[in-house]
Amino acid sequence: EISSESSQLSSPERTPRESVRHCEYDQLFSEAHVPTAAWEQLDNGQWACHVSRMVFATAVQCINHQRKWQYQCDLEASHLREDTAVVKALERKAQEERHQNATVRQGRNTQCDLTTETQRLMEANRQLTQDLAVKQMRLDEMRRRHRRELRRM
Repeated sequence: EISSESSQLSSPERTPRESVRHCEYDQLFSEAHVPTAAWEQLDNGQWACHVSRMVFATAVQCINHQRKWQYQCDLEASHLREDTAVVKALERKAQEERHQNATVRQGRNTQCDLTTETQRLMEANRQLTQDLAVKQMRLDEMRRRHRRELRRM
């Protein structure tokens, strides 16, 4: 059974995000719920940490949470076990999420680079169009002068 003392001790130290995760946990699990393992994957794909009594949306969040000192203390106090198969599954899933995030980030960077390049090319095009218009006006002026000079002769 989870020690309510460890949950109560860590409560004042919770960040706002951790408080939201704790509330989500409380909505999903009653006080009578007796977990058998530290982590549980929920039907909606989220992960419940029965040690800290929080719900996480991604495996990366779970792995980051596992690394916290408070989690290690709560784990010892809870007498729950970490299933190595679940932990390995979390690590694999976290690696997939990181790879996917890196791919998305790379796509955003490419899109940003393309947007910057498009803006640069549009400015260059505007400048060239303006230069062409000025040169066209000068050429027209030179033709008019030339015609006038031809008429004088």
